[in-house]
Amino acid sequence: MRRIGWPRIVLILLVVVVSVAALAWQSKEMTITFHDPVNVDDVRTVLSGLGKTDALVQSTGDRTLTVQVGTLKAEQKDGQGKVTQPAEQDTIRQTLEDKIGKITSVQVSNISAFDLRFLGLRLQRGSDAVLGMRLGLDLQGGVHLLYQARGKKEMAITFEGAVKEEDVRLVLAGLEKSDAVVKSTGERTLTVRVNTLKLEQKDAQGKVTQPAEEETIRKSLEEKVGKITSLQTSDIPAVVTPDQMEGVLNIITKRINPVGITEPVIQLMDNNRILVQLPGVKDVEEVKQLIGQTARLEFKERTCLTSGFMVLLNGESGDLCDLPENHLDKEVNLTGEDLTRAYPGTDPQSGKPIINVTFNSRGAGIFGDMSTRLAGTPHRFAVFLDEEEIMAPVFREPILGGSAVVSGSFTAERVRTISIQLESGRLPIPIEVVQESSVDASLGAESLRKSLIAGVAGLGLVLLFMVMYYKAPGLVAAMALAIYTVALLAIFKLVPITLTLAGVAAFILSIGMAVDANVLIFERMKEELRLGGTLASAIEIGFNRAWTSIRDSNASTLITCVILFWFGQRLGASLVAGFASALAIGVVLSMFSAIIVSKTILNLFSITPLGNRRSWFTPEHLPAALRTASTGVVRGKE
Repeated sequence: MRRIGWPRIVLILLVVVVSVAALAWQSKEMTITFHDPVNVDDVRTVLSGLGKTDALVQSTGDRTLTVQVGTLKAEQKDGQGKVTQPAEQDTIRQTLEDKIGKITSVQVSNISAFDLRFLGLRLQRGSDAVLGMRLGLDLQGGVHLLYQARGKKEMAITFEGAVKEEDVRLVLAGLEKSDAVVKSTGERTLTVRVNTLKLEQKDAQGKVTQPAEEETIRKSLEEKVGKITSLQTSDIPAVVTPDQMEGVLNIITKRINPVGITEPVIQLMDNNRILVQLPGVKDVEEVKQLIGQTARLEFKERTCLTSGFMVLLNGESGDLCDLPENHLDKEVNLTGEDLTRAYPGTDPQSGKPIINVTFNSRGAGIFGDMSTRLAGTPHRFAVFLDEEEIMAPVFREPILGGSAVVSGSFTAERVRTISIQLESGRLPIPIEVVQESSVDASLGAESLRKSLIAGVAGLGLVLLFMVMYYKAPGLVAAMALAIYTVALLAIFKLVPITLTLAGVAAFILSIGMAVDANVLIFERMKEELRLGGTLASAIEIGFNRAWTSIRDSNASTLITCVILFWFGQRLGASLVAGFASALAIGVVLSMFSAIIVSKTILNLFSITPLGNRRSWFTPEHLPAALRTASTGVVRGKE
């Protein structure tokens, strides 16, 4: 009885129970932010009316709370694509807004089963996907963006005649490139380094609405300085610090969270790149604008040198002060850093979307002084977002409460985006997209269906071959493989591993590798049985002799996985990194399956009547001489 290894049996049962429980256990957490203070009991009452009597509601602030629920049903559609039942998340939000008050953001995420953190990992549970797994973009659709710090542009310019740096600086200042760094490299050559160069803009019909900024600069320099014989533009990589990239990562997270995207992936890659994966998102441009805009808000005091109305050629009227030559803007040291809140609203008079902002004590003081100084005068205060003027109104009266309204030619969606950007803070460094891709939700669903078919077919064929060829050991391998599959899926869910098509491929490959270890063991066992050994000794010797081969092959695979994962992380190739991590977990677990699970089940077989049926443990019959040797019967010569 000692060879059975009861501690091993207990360990295997524990692994099975925990794995099945992890796969069956699902739960969601909604983080809800209201516009005004909210009472937790009111939220519980509303949720009870929606059948969520088991919901756990906890207050996390004056206007925020978390709601933990078992599941959230997804949106249902009929054959024509018409929504027959809205997503339960949207139903809860709409009901809470109708009965309690306006909600500014809802974020849905998985919650942890044990709230256990180890080596940077957190055990989690819950998802709308198969078995509660976290699915990648290629299996459910969404947007993949890879950002890096935006460098500068350098133009190497050669003129036909001699040129002065001062003349070039004046021209660039007139083109709003006052921050350009101009450096002479010869009598007729110089370099111009600028932060950005805008690309050519076209309308829907392909007509150029705005020429490329490089061409505009070239044309202005030729008109005002001299003919250019050569102009070459190159990229200068940005030099960033780890703290700056961490700051960008935190701000992107703050901007994404209020949108309510389920399980976004936002992580730092190779110290100077940030990977953003947003499942279920369809509008790529809206997301890029939300994430990538620096969102630097500035307030300036505008002194009007000339005021009064003018009539434009198109018949519209305007103010003379709006012309650049008719006003002077003065810095007042008031920016978006002085805001405590920014949220969307609607102008009660015009009905147009507006942004409500609230200043901190310092900002309220500066804003109050400026409004007192300018009230009743033709002078204005100008508001700039990323150096672009969005409004320049006058003060009718002093505003001393620390609150203000920012309005302009905004859509409701644009107001919402700017509000989120201002609330989260401006990016410490500019960033740009270097890799972009999107997957349609229907394509993701089809990929998921095919992946499930491939996985089930692969597992079924392997099990069928093992049972037909190896008989009883094949049945043992099938049982061990079933435990291996359940445990591996549970690990994918608990870590959690984002399951992609590459991860599915790694999962199917790891099944084959798990069986390969069993094949080595069973072949060693057959050799011992041919030599006349008992089943118990064949099991022990077979495992001992196969161990070195299993260890070495799996160690080689793990080394390969580490290299693939490193390259995937360095190059931002998430599919490669996902494949490597999934395969590495599968390889480690396959060793547990072969050495612990298979051996324990075989030992259990050996003490049952099945253990006496030697023909069940080898595909061919034993030679007559070995059968007599094993039974101890000596026959005379016939």
